[in-house]
Amino acid sequence: MSTKEMINCQKRVMGAADLPNLVSFRDKCKEIPNTTYVTHGLHSYPAKLIPHIPRYFIKKSQLSKSCGYVLDPFCGSGTTLVEAKLCGWNSFGVDINPFAKLLSKVKTTQLDTKKLKACFREIMKHILDDKAKFQMPKFPDINYWFSPRAQKKLMIIKEAIWKIEEPDYRDFFKVCFSAIVRKSSYADPRISPACKSKRMRTLIQNGWEPSVFELFRKVTSYNISQHQAFVEKCKSQVFAKVIGKNAKEVMLKDEAVDLVITSPPYINAQKYVRSTKLEIYWLNLMTKEELRELDRELIGTERAKFEEYRDLDFSDLTNLNQLNLTLENLSKIDRRRAYIVYKYFSEMDEVFSEIHRVLKYHECFVLVIGNNRFYGKKVPTSEILVDMAKEHLFELQTAYIDTIKSRGLMTKRNKTAAMINCEWVLVFQRLSD
Repeated sequence: MSTKEMINCQKRVMGAADLPNLVSFRDKCKEIPNTTYVTHGLHSYPAKLIPHIPRYFIKKSQLSKSCGYVLDPFCGSGTTLVEAKLCGWNSFGVDINPFAKLLSKVKTTQLDTKKLKACFREIMKHILDDKAKFQMPKFPDINYWFSPRAQKKLMIIKEAIWKIEEPDYRDFFKVCFSAIVRKSSYADPRISPACKSKRMRTLIQNGWEPSVFELFRKVTSYNISQHQAFVEKCKSQVFAKVIGKNAKEVMLKDEAVDLVITSPPYINAQKYVRSTKLEIYWLNLMTKEELRELDRELIGTERAKFEEYRDLDFSDLTNLNQLNLTLENLSKIDRRRAYIVYKYFSEMDEVFSEIHRVLKYHECFVLVIGNNRFYGKKVPTSEILVDMAKEHLFELQTAYIDTIKSRGLMTKRNKTAAMINCEWVLVFQRLSD
């Protein structure tokens, strides 16, 4: 389906009155092909927000403000925060995943390039020393994912990095180290959740071994140059802070920000914990038990207990008619899946309430979201969230459509979920109470 056809289709579904200015985002922003400039390319991350979306809306807001405060309550790898700093805006990011917090911090922290290069030389000197001391790592299924030789080399690099005294510089090299973990493993780097694909099994059978030290050298050299470009372009007088507990508890004062830009998890679209677990283990960020608990707390989680949905009447769970109808239809096929959808929107309702609290009157809230299908039935996420936003005194101003090329949202699992090939950029204005 072409972009024009998708726009016309969505207008018919949601109504022209609800989408007053639906246009293609790519018609507004022609520069999308390059998404890895400055620190955006330091590390891969599942379902990353393209930087052109926050840049476009921050610059648009600059017409009335030279410097403001922007919030991303689902900041992921820090895309919005990087763009805010490049544009001269202060920013706050929130994420429940400690790995995302680390990436966001490193991508937005300005460091001295000469000192980075000096630290890098010391690390390389250590890892190329035949007498380097190390301890073999221990975490679940490590021998399934990594060869003994790769484990040894990764641990030598890790030991060298952990010796760096200054936390900001140590964190930078932790990210460089993390960036080669997947490439040094038996997991297929082309597939977001860790997966030993048929292609990888064939390579392993043929004696493939990763060039761990060379990977680290190349990635770190590249990351230092990207960081230098970031430092040269950004304005040092503005800050980027990772704050809060999660998107439902931002921990800012009322009316503290001038703009909110975010892309929350999509229902069933991405397994964030599975996609980053190898990096999390190598970085000592969480144990297996803590990862499981994190997975249960994520908005959009697929974890659900039978007793939670056994007696629910899905036809009358919320005050949103479209959501109730969606839940009722889905519950006839799969009650567990219907509950997962219900829980997602219930938690997003809390997020909207928090965004309304911290955003100033009459300012904008930009939401990037995609729709999905379960068992062939559409879950109209964007339409339901538009209705929910109205309940929280947000008025839809403009809606854009953006086709997804290859950003880790092409998940398809048999009948339970479909591929997401486009997303909606919805622009709301906060009304007075």
